[in-house]
Amino acid sequence: MGDVLRIEARRSLLLRLSPLIALAHVAIMLSQVSSWRGVWPQASAAVLSPLIFTAPALAGLTALEVSRRSTRWAAPRPPWAAPLLGVQVVAAGVVVACGCVAAVVVNLAAGAPQGLLWPGYVVLALCVAAEAVACGHLLGRVPGPLWFAPVTSVMLVFLRIVLTLPGSDLPPAGRLTRVILSGPPEISLAVSGVLGALGETVLVLGAALAVPWLVGRLAARRSGSTYPLSPAGRRGAVLTAAAALVLALPTVLPGTVMTTDRVPTTTVCTQTRIDVCVWPEQAVYLPELTALAQRADAVGQVYGLTGTSRLTASGIPGGVRTVIAGEGSWFVASSLAGELVFSVVTDPACVPSDEADPVAAERFWGAYFQLRALLLLELQQQEVPRSMADTTGVDGAEVAQVWRADQAVRLAWAGQRVDTMTGLMAARCG
Repeated sequence: MGDVLRIEARRSLLLRLSPLIALAHVAIMLSQVSSWRGVWPQASAAVLSPLIFTAPALAGLTALEVSRRSTRWAAPRPPWAAPLLGVQVVAAGVVVACGCVAAVVVNLAAGAPQGLLWPGYVVLALCVAAEAVACGHLLGRVPGPLWFAPVTSVMLVFLRIVLTLPGSDLPPAGRLTRVILSGPPEISLAVSGVLGALGETVLVLGAALAVPWLVGRLAARRSGSTYPLSPAGRRGAVLTAAAALVLALPTVLPGTVMTTDRVPTTTVCTQTRIDVCVWPEQAVYLPELTALAQRADAVGQVYGLTGTSRLTASGIPGGVRTVIAGEGSWFVASSLAGELVFSVVTDPACVPSDEADPVAAERFWGAYFQLRALLLLELQQQEVPRSMADTTGVDGAEVAQVWRADQAVRLAWAGQRVDTMTGLMAARCG
């Protein structure tokens, strides 16, 4: 058997081309490196997400290789004697392994906190790659033109992945989701979800092994070119298939979810006046967040705004506002600027409401957003990028002009907005 495997490995088209697919896989990961560098769960999901493109490629090359061989429904072999499929699965594993190595190297170079890739994501990636290869192997044995099996395999695997992707604003909770685009630390893969993926992979691999053999034997028996199985052989085949179904089907039944919410046991914080707290897995962002929070304190002192609240990353309770760690300092700076402006509110009940006085509420929040926009520029010391759309109705050009003026103009302009807000609150509370 070892000699056969070595021969298949030397002949395998997929194994020879797997380094190219792995290179494409890593290139896709590195094109989005800013979203996962230094955070182990995000890096783990980054190994999985390129399979949207590389898994169909694996399936197509597998189908092409099998189609070119004389190993279709004819010449039945026992399903356990399938060295070609074993070599193809190994080639798929090489692609996933290269992605894992790239993620580990990048994270260690970025100073990621102690840890490693989360195993659930790696297992899920191996399942997706193995299923793609099994699908291509099975379809490659279907008689037809040479192009039929590769094209069909690529389309089926791509649709299988894309049609079960989680929504961009929802956690990947669907039981059929296999490729997860993002792995924020506030969620973790459910054991039932990973087992479901493993069970599905077992079924697909079993089909890739057994279906060609069964169809081949049936065709050979009808043509009289083979002997039927002995009663003991038939019983063994039935018992093996039944055992595989019993073990695999419960893991893919409806009701299994892919992710669960994590409960934080500890957090890391900036220890500043406006404290910014993130998950331990996001500790790589702490120096940047600390510098930004310290700058917010200095800007607040200049404008007479000294917020002392607490901002937290998504999934961490206890914060007055959620910050988006790792998505760029503009989002965190906007939250910090908002906390500075909101520090003028001594009693939230005094803030004008749309129900009681919509005109006053519009003036209050207009002044709030204008002042927040100015403080945001002060924190970042540059104008807002064109790619960041503003939905608050603030005239960005006016705010930028004020920011470019001297300090006296900026302070006077900010004071007018503070006076507007405090005056409206005083009028509401008498």
